Order: sequence, then structure tokens, then C-alpha cells
Amino acid sequence: MCDLSRAVSLTGEHQDAIKYDHADPGTVFDARNAIITAYPHRAVYPFSVGGAAAPERICVVGGIVAGDAPRGLTWAEMKDLFDGDGLRIAGNGWYGVNGLRVDNVSDGIAPRGTKDLYPADGDGFEFRNLYFTYIRDDCVENDEIAAGAIYDSLFDGCYTGISERPSSDSPQWRYPPPPGETLLLDGVLLRLEAMPGPRGAGGTATGGHGQLFKWSEVANRLTIKRSIFLVEQEPNSTSFFPFPPGTTTEDVTIVWLGDSTFTWKVPSGTIVTTDRAVWDEARADWLRRHGCSSFLECSRLYDPAPPG
Repeated sequence: MCDLSRAVSLTGEHQDAIKYDHADPGTVFDARNAIITAYPHRAVYPFSVGGAAAPERICVVGGIVAGDAPRGLTWAEMKDLFDGDGLRIAGNGWYGVNGLRVDNVSDGIAPRGTKDLYPADGDGFEFRNLYFTYIRDDCVENDEIAAGAIYDSLFDGCYTGISERPSSDSPQWRYPPPPGETLLLDGVLLRLEAMPGPRGAGGTATGGHGQLFKWSEVANRLTIKRSIFLVEQEPNSTSFFPFPPGTTTEDVTIVWLGDSTFTWKVPSGTIVTTDRAVWDEARADWLRRHGCSSFLECSRLYDPAPPG
């Protein structure tokens, strides 16, 4: 996926943001031995690649981004104080991330295109073997509507799963995606986690989470294969729940733990179960294949054993 023979090496612990605004096309950033702890001390964007431009064939391998924000902050407090991404990567053509770990940040990862270009580019991303925990807003913030694919990843605690809804003032609202442009999820495990003070709630006494997909009329068409989604309770909005219109699914399971009966329609290729063991067993298998004894210790994260 990424040619580590021509990599820029990042090692050690970093208390300041790592930022490469002017990455050359084809550059690989080897962060397998780096822990980035800047968030939220000195930067809400602790790790960013590309920015001034969106070069082709850039790649990030590894890296741990660990947020230090108090875990009891509400959604609104987190948004107001620390609204940033674990990794923001701007690329085009093909660009990738393999084996990134992110914990306790606002948004997990954000693909982007050329700065201030609309309609936005940034198509062609490929994310593999991501391991995210306790993401306080979107595990994947794709609000510039880039086409791409996410493979074999564990999102073990998201407030919202994947966002393709531009900000209210974004020019991207004027540009629907071209016909055939898609976002593919293949082998993804994603758990919506009830967190303190969800959007619209008064305080931390109430826990809640958003939707699997925060979507819009300018979003991509969604294709999902061989994936499992755990939903802890009814989302605080169900406008696109469980999947946006036109989503195609194959071998997909929703594990529903809500208090009420699941009444939403699902496409062909999706089943719904209330058996928590379906998620637990899939999660345990993912961790085993990726050699993970803990969030910090994953011996095969970048080259896992194949699915059973």
C-alpha cells in the first residue's frame, strides 16, 4: 500500500503538532513509532499532512494520536474547546492511511482536497486498519465529500460514525457529487457509544450519541460490505438512520441495543440482531488478527492476519 523505503520517519513523543503543509507527491510518513499528544495542549489539529496543496500518492503509516481532553466534557464543550481532527490528510488521485490509532479527540480522521477549491477535489483516499476509540464527534469527517474507501477498521466508540455534511456556509453545498462517486466501507466494525451531554442535551447526566451516518443531499452514494455496526441506543436524530437512501449493502449486521423495538427499514443485504455477542466476537477477532493486546500494543496493525 505504501512504499516505506522512501519514507519520512517520525519517532518519539510529540507535544507539539506535526504539520506538513507542503508534502511532495509520493511522500510516505512512517509514524509507526510516534505518539502525538499535542491535543489539546497546543493544537486541536495534532497531525496534518498536505494542506497548502493536495498531492497525489501521499501516505501515512501508523501513529498514535492521544487526546487529553477530560472525558466527561459534553458534546458542546468539546466542540467549543477542542474541535479538530486526529489526522487531517489532504490528497488526490490516490492517497492512503494504514494503521493509525486515535483516542479521545473531536473527529478521528478528515480527508481533504486542495485548499479553498470548490467543487472540492480530494477523491481517491484509502484507509486501512484504523483503530479509533472514544471519538467525541465524527469517527470519519468527510465533509468535503471526497470519494474513497475504508477497509478492515475498528471504530470502537464514535459519537457519530461518518459525516458527509458540509458546514452551513460551505460552497460545497452547490456541488452534488458526480454520478457514480461512492464511499465504500468493507470490513468495518463501528460502535456508536453513548457519551456525556449529547448535542442538544442540558448536561452530563444524559448520555447519548448521533447517527451512523450524518448525511446530506450532496453526499456520496454509500456502499457497505462485510461490516457490523453496534448502536447502543436510539440516536438523537434519525433523519438518515440506519443508512442514507440508496445505500447498497452486502453481508452487513446492525446490533441494536436500544430500549425500543428496531422499526427502521434496512436494505437487502442487512440483518438486525439484539445479540451483543455478534459485536463482541467480531471485535475480539479483529483485535486478534491485528495483534492488539491493548490500544497501545498492536503487533500486526499494518499487516494483519486475513479474516477467518
